[in-house]
Amino acid sequence: MKLQFKYLTIATLLFSPSGYSELYFPTELLESASGLADLSAFKADGTQPEGSYLVDIFVNDKYSESRVIFFKKNITGNKKYVHDDSGIIACLNHGILVKAGVNIELYPNLNNHKDSRCLFVQEFITGSFTEFDIKEMRLKVSIPQAGMRVKKTGDINPELWDDGIQAMFTNYRFNVSSRFASQHKDKSYFLNLNNGINIGAWRLRDTRNWSFTDNGYGHTSQSQRINSYAERSIRGLRSQFVIGDSHTASGVFDSLAFRGANLSTNENMYPDSMRNYAPVIRGIAESNAQITVRQSEYVIYRMFVPPGAFEIHDINPVSSSGDLEVTVAEADGSTRLFTIPYASVPLMLRENHLKYSLSGGRLRNNSSRYTAPAFAQGTLMKGGSHNLTSYGGVQYSGNYLAAQAGFGIDMANFGAASADMTHANSRLMDGSAHKGQSARFLYSYGIKPTGTTFRLTGYRYSTKGFHTLDETALKPMRKISSTGVYANVSGDLYGNDLFESYNLTNNRRARFEANISQNVANLGSIYLTGSHQTYWNTADKRISLQAVLSSKIGMANYSLNYSQTRQGEFYHNRSLMLSLSLPLEALFGKYSENRVYATINNSRDNHGNMSHQTGLSGTLSPEKNLSWNVSQGTSRNQASMGNAALSYNNSVGSSSIGYSYSDEYQRLSYGTSGAVVLHEDGLTFAQSLGDASVLISTEGVPDIGINNVQGVTTDRRGYAIKPYVSSFRESSIAINSNSLDDHTEIEKNIARVSPTKGAIVRATFAVRQGVRALMVLTRNNIPLPFGTIVTSADSSGIVGDGGQVYLSGLAPAGAISARWGTNKDDTCNADYKLTGVEQNLSVARIKLECQ
Repeated sequence: MKLQFKYLTIATLLFSPSGYSELYFPTELLESASGLADLSAFKADGTQPEGSYLVDIFVNDKYSESRVIFFKKNITGNKKYVHDDSGIIACLNHGILVKAGVNIELYPNLNNHKDSRCLFVQEFITGSFTEFDIKEMRLKVSIPQAGMRVKKTGDINPELWDDGIQAMFTNYRFNVSSRFASQHKDKSYFLNLNNGINIGAWRLRDTRNWSFTDNGYGHTSQSQRINSYAERSIRGLRSQFVIGDSHTASGVFDSLAFRGANLSTNENMYPDSMRNYAPVIRGIAESNAQITVRQSEYVIYRMFVPPGAFEIHDINPVSSSGDLEVTVAEADGSTRLFTIPYASVPLMLRENHLKYSLSGGRLRNNSSRYTAPAFAQGTLMKGGSHNLTSYGGVQYSGNYLAAQAGFGIDMANFGAASADMTHANSRLMDGSAHKGQSARFLYSYGIKPTGTTFRLTGYRYSTKGFHTLDETALKPMRKISSTGVYANVSGDLYGNDLFESYNLTNNRRARFEANISQNVANLGSIYLTGSHQTYWNTADKRISLQAVLSSKIGMANYSLNYSQTRQGEFYHNRSLMLSLSLPLEALFGKYSENRVYATINNSRDNHGNMSHQTGLSGTLSPEKNLSWNVSQGTSRNQASMGNAALSYNNSVGSSSIGYSYSDEYQRLSYGTSGAVVLHEDGLTFAQSLGDASVLISTEGVPDIGINNVQGVTTDRRGYAIKPYVSSFRESSIAINSNSLDDHTEIEKNIARVSPTKGAIVRATFAVRQGVRALMVLTRNNIPLPFGTIVTSADSSGIVGDGGQVYLSGLAPAGAISARWGTNKDDTCNADYKLTGVEQNLSVARIKLECQ
C-alpha cells in the first residue's frame, strides 16, 4: 500500500497540469530500504527545466507538426506573451512558422531572421502568444488570423516544396509471351525503360521501348525512343520549364509533339480545386490478355490482365490530349480495338487566375510520313469577372499561321461551356494555299436530382479549307489520284513493299464526343463514352462507343459492357459482355482475411463469336500482395479453354506469370516490373516509381513495413521506397507499427513530405533496435537509492524501489553508469553481457553489481 502511494504521488507531481504551480515534491513521504537519491531537481515550484522537448505544435487549434523544440527559461514571466506557468518559453524558427501557415511576408522583421534558430514569435507578431501544456506535451501557438495565409484545399506554401535528393533511377517493365500451336509457334519480348537523373531542381528523363518477335518464319526487332528531356519547376512563376522532347499545352490548340523548349503554367502547383482530371481506361478481357495503349502512334502502356473487366488508372499519356487507342490481344491471338476520347474539360479559370504556355522548336512525329518543320506557339488564358474566362493563342510555321480566340463561362445551375473560333492560313505539300475556320463548343453539366454528369461533351466543325499544323508537315509524295491521294512505295530489309499514302482533301469536317455518367436508383452506375468523326470529300466515318452498367446485388458485383467501333466502310465491330463477381463467403458463410471470389464472364460480338468463362480469384498472403486466378470456359471455336495466373508484389518490384490453353494453342506469358534507384547511400530496389517518390530510411533496421504500400519493407540496409506520392502536396509517410518486433522501437512513426514534380524525397525515422531489460542494480549488495539516474549508450532510466530500472534498445554487451547525488562518490559503473537466451526474451531480467 505504501509503495502504491509513493508512485501515485510521483505520477501526480510529475504530470499535473502546469496551472497547479503550488504543488511541490514532498520527499519526506517517500521511504525506501535502499535510501533516496538527491531529488532536489523535483523540488521545483511547478516550473520546468530549460531544454529540448518533443511536442505537438498546434497553431490556432489546428495541428501543424510534431518536432523537438528547445525551450528557454522565461526570465520576464510575462503572462501576456506566455499563457502558462511552465516557466519556459518556446524557441521557434522561420521554417516552423512557414509550415504552420504564417504569412511571413507581412512581417519584414521576422522575414529578416530566416537563419535564426531561436525566435520568440511574440516579439514580431502583435497579439500572438504561446501556451505549453506539459501534461499533453502540446505547444499551442496563437497567431492573429490576419497574419495567416489564406489556405485552399491542398494548397502548400512553396517554401515547403522539397526538390528531394540527388539520385539516378531506372523504371523497367519486361514482358515475355510464348504461344504454341499445332502448325507453328511464336515468341515475343517487350522492354520499356524510363530512366532518370535528379540533380537539385532539375529532372533528366529518357524513355524508350524495345520489342522482339519471332513467329517461326522470321523475326523482327524494333527499338523506339519515346522521348528525352530535361525539366525543372519554377516556383515563383508556378510553372514548368522543359527542354528536349515535349508536347505543347492542350486546351486552346490540340497538343503537338515537338523537340525544343516549353515554359508553361503547372496546374499541380495550384490547389486541388484548380486541377484537371486524368483518363481512366475500362474494358473487358476474355482471357489472360495483353493490353496495349497507343497515343500518336507511340506505345505508352502494355500489361497483361486476367479474364474479366479491367480498369487502368496509371496511364501516363505522352500528351495531354488526343485519342487513346486501346488494343486487347486475347490468348488465342484475336484482337479488339477501341478508342478512348481524351481531352480537357471546358476552359474555365478562377477570377484573376492566369495560365500560359510558350513553345518553340521542331515538330516531332513517329511516322515516316512527316517532316519536322520549325514552329512557335503561344497561348494565354485569363479568368475574369462575372464567371467569364477569355483565352486565345497563335501557331506559326513556315507554311502555317493560325490564330484562335474564345471564351468560357460558368452558367451556374446550367453548367459550364466554352466556345472558340480558329482561323488558319496553310500551304500544303502540293503547294496549294488554303484558308479556313474551325469552330468548337465544349459543355459540362451535372444534374443533381437525376445523378447525371456530362463530364465532357464537345462538338467541332471545320470548313473545307481548314487544316491543322501537322497536315502541313506531310512529306512530299507522288500523286496517284486526281482526288488528292499521294503515295510512296519503298522496300524493307526483306524485300517487301512498304506502301504509305494520305489524302490531302479528306481533312476533318465535324467531330462529336461525349463522356457521360448516370447513377440509376437500385441499378448502379452507367458510363457512356463515345465519339463520331466525319471528313470532307468522303463518306467514311469513325465511330467509337462504349457503355458500361455496373452495380451490386448483396455481396455480388456485376457489370454489363457494350462496345462498338467503326472505321471506314469495312471495319465494324460490336461486342457485349456480362461479368459477375461474388465472394465465396457469401455462399458458405465463412469469413477469410484473404477472400476468394467466384467470377462468371459471358461475351458475344456481331460476328457470332461467343464465349463463356467461370473462374476463381483471390490472395494468398497476409499482406495480400500475392494474388491468383484460374478460369475455365468455352467459345464458338473452342470446346475447351482455360487460364491461370499468379502475380506478386514486394519491395523490389512486381512479377506475374500466366498460362492459357485451348484445343488449338497454348500460351505462356510472364513479366516483371520495378525500379532501381541509386542515391548517396547506395542502391535500392523498388516497385515502379510514380511522378514523385519517397526514399524511406530506418537507420539500418531491416524488415520494417510501410503503410499503404503493398508488400514493401525496408531492405537489409534499412531502406525502402514508397513509389507513388502526389507532387506539390503534403503526404504522410507512416511506418507499420505491427511490423516492429519486441526488440525494435520507433520514436515517431509518421513523417510528412511535400515533393516537387519528379522528386525523390527522403524520410528518416529514428528506429532503435536492441534488448529490453529490467535490471536490478546493487552496490555492496545494497540496492541503488530510489531516484538514481541510470544511463547507457542507447537508453536511460530512473531507479525505482529495490534498485529496479527499465532500459530499452540495449546492445548485447555494454556498460551502464549511475548517479544519485552531487558528490564524487555518488556514482558507480557496471558492465553487462547478455546471454543468447536473454537476448531473445521480450524483457530480459538481469542483476548487476555496480562498482
